[in-house]
Amino acid sequence: MKTIGETLRQIRKSKGLKLKDLAINGVSATFISKVERNESNIGLNKFEALLNGLHVSYDEFKYLQNNYSQNSQEEFLEKLNNFVIDENLYGIQRLYEDEKVLTPENSPEKSSHFYNMTLALCLMRKIQGKRLPQKDTKLLVKYLLSIDSWGVYELRLFNNAMFIFDHASLMALTQIAIDRSKYYLQLPGYSDLLSSILSNAIELLIENHELEFAKKLLSQNEGNLDFEKITQSKIKIIFLAALIAEKQRSQSPVPSSPEAIIAACYSLKAVNWSNELNKYLQDWRKTTK
Repeated sequence: MKTIGETLRQIRKSKGLKLKDLAINGVSATFISKVERNESNIGLNKFEALLNGLHVSYDEFKYLQNNYSQNSQEEFLEKLNNFVIDENLYGIQRLYEDEKVLTPENSPEKSSHFYNMTLALCLMRKIQGKRLPQKDTKLLVKYLLSIDSWGVYELRLFNNAMFIFDHASLMALTQIAIDRSKYYLQLPGYSDLLSSILSNAIELLIENHELEFAKKLLSQNEGNLDFEKITQSKIKIIFLAALIAEKQRSQSPVPSSPEAIIAACYSLKAVNWSNELNKYLQDWRKTTK
């Protein structure tokens, strides 16, 4: 990973800017030069001023600093998801061992690597059909409940660990996830992540035939999402709502049937979405006959 100074210099040079061009808001050219040469630290206010002067977001800066790659947590989750899809127990085991090495011996529950390790272990046990490690999962729940304001790490951790929880806990934690991260909804990516969490939680409840739990969770949170900005997970939420209504033969107005939502996706050229929803619908109807 590059240093902050090296990354700042790379961005400045790529934009054809001189040191004096960034010397604004109390940040001198001399100071910027020292930061770029790693001879001086930089405070948050001055760092934000430089990012604004470079017209670069913090996420873009970190992406460049990581040599055009994701951060370690995103990389871990991406690898883990790929291994789970392939049911690659060896790959999951390697990730588990890597996180175990990085977990401190003293107060391991204060490290993100401990919860990554717990998630990997639970997924291995799930694939093997073995009982989940109750002690570690309780520590995971305790950690999530202890956080007053959930950030991206907590949201992604929970989104990948939903299968661990019983139905009541899943519903409660999903509500907590939404309530404790609502202050960040205007930030890029947060709304999409929350809609993905809600969609996955509802889907999991439906697959376990907990329709009342799913319906309640849906009704409590539909108003928290902006459906004017459509995403795949929001389409999935609308689709799942139609499934619940169909199953319960609801008398309340339903905006569309599952088939109509699939057809709309086809019309929008979202063929993969359509195929995924159609397969889900056929599987759903086979299991609920």
